[in-house]
Formats: sequence, structure tokens, C-alpha cells
Amino acid sequence: MKLEQAKELAIKLMQEHGLNDWSFKFDHAKRRFGACNYTKKTISLSKHLSLLNSCDEVQDTILHEIAHALCPRDGHGKLWQAKCREIGAKPERLYTAEQVKGLEANYILYCPNCNFEHERFRRSRKKYYCASCCKKYNNNRVDQRFLLQWRPNKPKAN
Repeated sequence: MKLEQAKELAIKLMQEHGLNDWSFKFDHAKRRFGACNYTKKTISLSKHLSLLNSCDEVQDTILHEIAHALCPRDGHGKLWQAKCREIGAKPERLYTAEQVKGLEANYILYCPNCNFEHERFRRSRKKYYCASCCKKYNNNRVDQRFLLQWRPNKPKAN
């Protein structure tokens, strides 16, 4: 879906459901489609995933987040589920990683000792250590032996 269309739809739906003092924005998330921030009264959508998904998926995500705004702190509980049904959203967590046509991470952070791997979209200068190895081999204390290493993520062959 085009971003301008998604923004117009979000603002329209937010107004229809009485969220007039809330704002909308796009964010750079790549592992979740939308977010509802009660403190800042903001609903956001992943810019990347909005571009990759259909109008129906984007609309359902917007309604999902609106239901969160209308049922603060209920998570995906019964009140939130009822609100979803009332406003026309699916009363469930929307998409798994496979369902959201996501983006491949640029890097893999890995432990050469135990082969633990974690995908990362950005490389950081921060040092990360393997929690499992630190716990198992060093009484839960950080040790240089368990410093995680960076490598580029090669796309998986189909």
C-alpha cells in the first residue's frame, strides 16, 4: 500500500473512532506492523511493512491499534478482543513473522562457542555477550570468551 494512502486511512479511522487527540506516524520497525503508545497518544505503522502489504492488511493493523487505544492496558485480552469485533478488526495478534512479508536482516550476531544466532538490521558498536555461555561456563558473569561476533546475513536459498 502507498504510504500516503495508509496515512490518510489511519487518520480517517482514528477520527471515526474518536481518537481526535491522538496522532499518527510511520516508524522504521521491521518485525512488527503497528504500535499503540498510550503515553504519547500515538499510533504508528511500520513504513517498510506498510509498503509491502495490501490495503486490507494495513487497514486491519490500523483497526487493531485503534482497539488498543480504546482499551488501554488490556493487551490482547477479552475487552480488547470485543472492541476489535465491534470496530471490524480481527480479534487476534495480526501476523506471524512469516505472514508479514518482512525484510531480511542485514546482519547476524552469533556466538562462536554455542552457535547461538540473532538477526539484526543495524550493526552496533555496543558489545554483546552470549548469556547462555556466560551462565553455563562463567557463573553468569560476562567474559570476553563469550563476546558475540558480527557477520553479514546471506539471503536463504529457496
